[in-house]
Amino acid sequence: MNQGNNSNSNGYRKHLYSLLSNKGTKGFALGIGATVAVAALLPTVSKALRPLAVQAAQGAINLSEKALSKGVQLKENIEDIMAEAQYKHHVEKEVAAQKAEEASSAAQSPQETASAEAAATVTSASKAESNLSEVASISDLTPTNGKKNDQSES
Repeated sequence: MNQGNNSNSNGYRKHLYSLLSNKGTKGFALGIGATVAVAALLPTVSKALRPLAVQAAQGAINLSEKALSKGVQLKENIEDIMAEAQYKHHVEKEVAAQKAEEASSAAQSPQETASAEAAATVTSASKAESNLSEVASISDLTPTNGKKNDQSES
């Protein structure tokens, strides 16, 4: 009976070797072996690797906070740039409008310019006349009695 067991175990060995010689089966067997080894060592390995996992998580949190901070700074810089660009655009638009207005007033015909100057002169003359008549009416009053001076009496 001993021989029967021996020949039987040799058959299993041959069959096992033939399976392991196949590339796909060999990888599968190594994967199962690694899984069994990890499962056996998991409690020991997890205790040893826990501080490393905590440090890795802490590093990831620090990195995400720094990235968020940089993102906020970048957003503020872009908003500042946009505000400055809008302000400069507004100022340039006003300057262009003023120049266009000056150009249109300078492009008036000589007759329009002359009539505008004449109207300004007439307005100035009428104001001067009005002021002169006020001064004359004040100077006609005597300082003593507040009555008009009569120049024919002297």
